[in-house]
Amino acid sequence: MRLDFLAKRAVWTSCFLALALLCTRLQADGPKLEFGSIRCIDVLSDVFGFGALVSINNDHELRRKLEITDKQLSDIRMTFESKSLHKGDKVAMEAAAQAYLKKVLTEIQADKLRLTYVKVRFRSPDHLFEPLILHELEVEPEQAQKLYTAMRIQTEEVDTKLDKLIAQAISDAFRPETQDIFWSFVGSNFKIDTNGSDWRKIAVLPQTSSIWQLTLGTSVVLPNELALSQQQQIKMKGLMDDEIAKAVAGNTSTEVEVSIRLDDILSNRQRFAIAQKIQQEMIRSNLTLAVCPEMARHFHLSDDDLNSIKSELEEANKQIMEVKSTCLLEATKTVLRTAPPQVKDKILGLADGIWDLK
Repeated sequence: MRLDFLAKRAVWTSCFLALALLCTRLQADGPKLEFGSIRCIDVLSDVFGFGALVSINNDHELRRKLEITDKQLSDIRMTFESKSLHKGDKVAMEAAAQAYLKKVLTEIQADKLRLTYVKVRFRSPDHLFEPLILHELEVEPEQAQKLYTAMRIQTEEVDTKLDKLIAQAISDAFRPETQDIFWSFVGSNFKIDTNGSDWRKIAVLPQTSSIWQLTLGTSVVLPNELALSQQQQIKMKGLMDDEIAKAVAGNTSTEVEVSIRLDDILSNRQRFAIAQKIQQEMIRSNLTLAVCPEMARHFHLSDDDLNSIKSELEEANKQIMEVKSTCLLEATKTVLRTAPPQVKDKILGLADGIWDLK
């Protein structure tokens, strides 16, 4: 029972963290986007401010990487105990923490901290134009909207190119009848089936469970006719808050209980689209998931065939990821050239040593 509780709690924790990281990305789509009003996590605080101090204090591995001395750690912990960084509002506290970090860390340590965190937080340079990042970089809302929109246009073009490569790889690797089964899970050529209604028939990956649908449902971009209304988004957030509170208290809801509550908020078509969209993004991130056990059991192929297909898809995935990295780097450079000098300098400073954006 204890193990079961811990497993469930781990699921909810991972779901919550995923939501925190995603809540400013795909949700901020179209005219509903209001820059400066969305606050989920403080990215720059973890690089330059109070969040960085908390991480150094709590994370032994991070201290090892940064080569934090016993004296530095003692100083940081004494500073925490004295509450000398508590300067009233959050902005003042962050400013005090930034000033303190510059004194307590060497330049080399500070640079290692930035490199360590940015590499983990940003999978590719285009994420530097997320609403949260632009807000924390103090980009004016109107300018931030322009930059974000320009980046979205660029990434959509990249996605279209990559989807064609993935579709060709699937066509080369699978027989026609197997292709039909695969595309039923992710939508023919990555187009959401807006008429689909029974999500359980196509939701084969673990990340499409009701718990994950709740976690990611307000973040994925759905076709306009299936997009969540503002009222639905509010109800989804309320449900998420309820479930997190339950998990923390050790009273985690079951998959069935979450599903019932989701059915009260979303239509069958919306749940189908959310599940299909999640699987699309999983395949886009790693093409070899097309032959993972959860999918492969529906193809009725021999082990030899599956191993041969997996080998073929691994090679294709490697090539596609290389194309993706190159395209996103060029797309980011294109958008960065349109940014005001002060914004460009801030982004280049954040990415220095990770991506060559000049």
